[in-house]
Parts: sequence; structure tokens; C-alpha cells
Amino acid sequence: MADPRVGYRQVFDTRAALIAGLIATATFALVMVGLDLRTLNAPWFSIRSAASLVAGAGAFENAAAFDASVVPIGLAVYLVVGLALAFIIALLLHRFGLVMGIIGGAILGFSSYVLLYYVLARWLNVHDLSTLTRWPLEVGHVIFGAIAGGVYEWLERARYTRG
Repeated sequence: MADPRVGYRQVFDTRAALIAGLIATATFALVMVGLDLRTLNAPWFSIRSAASLVAGAGAFENAAAFDASVVPIGLAVYLVVGLALAFIIALLLHRFGLVMGIIGGAILGFSSYVLLYYVLARWLNVHDLSTLTRWPLEVGHVIFGAIAGGVYEWLERARYTRG
């Protein structure tokens, strides 16, 4: 019997990508708080580091302390970048199934770490790259990518169009 999808292409599911991005970004934030607390005894380190990209180096002062004016900025940076990366991961992997979504997402999450912190941060002339080149960030990005790809594939509604 012939495959009924021959001559069709799968349609990208933006709803699933948005939900996957929100879940992956929230998980990334929690993982980073946990890893920063465990490794640096400074749970807000990565979030304040993200905030410093927008608010300047002053946001990075006393990185161990919670600051109600800085932490929301860092979380907003996480959200914007996380949604963009989740959409890219979902767009690249949306035809390959759950297992490939998780594995490919993890690979793309690590690739995004390399791109963001070794290429983009140098191009933007970030003040102190040594704070960004840490193994917890690598782990966080791998987890982010795996969750973004896996949740997208899990929630995706398979729809096809001629093409």
C-alpha cells in the first residue's frame, strides 16, 4: 500500500513550539539556579549575568543576592532568547519524531551555547566572558535543547499540506 503522505509536507505547529519554548525556558532557569547554587553558592549568578547584557555591568554586582529590579530583566532575556531558540529547534526537527527531537534538541542546545557565548558574546563585546564559559551553562543548554525538541515533538499535531 502506498504512503498517503507522498507529495505532502508536514506543517510546522507554532502552538507546540511556543509551549515547548516556555517549558524549556522555565526549566533552564530552574536548572541554572540549582547549578549556580550548587557550584558557586550564588543562585542568581546566571540570571544576573543575562540581565547584564541589557542593563549593563551594574546588574552583575553582588551576583549572589536576589535583586527585584535585576532578576526580572534576566528572566526576560532568558524568555526572549529561549523562545527564539526553541522555535529554531522545533523548525529544524519538526519532521523527525520524539527520539530525534530529544537527541537533536540536545545537540542544537549545545550548539546554541557555542554560538551564543563564543561567537555572539565576542561580537557584542561582552565585558567578561569568563563568567559565561562554565560547565553549568553547557549542561543547562543541553537540557534546554532536549526539552524544547522533545516537548515540541510530543505536543505537535501532525498536519500535512500539498507541497
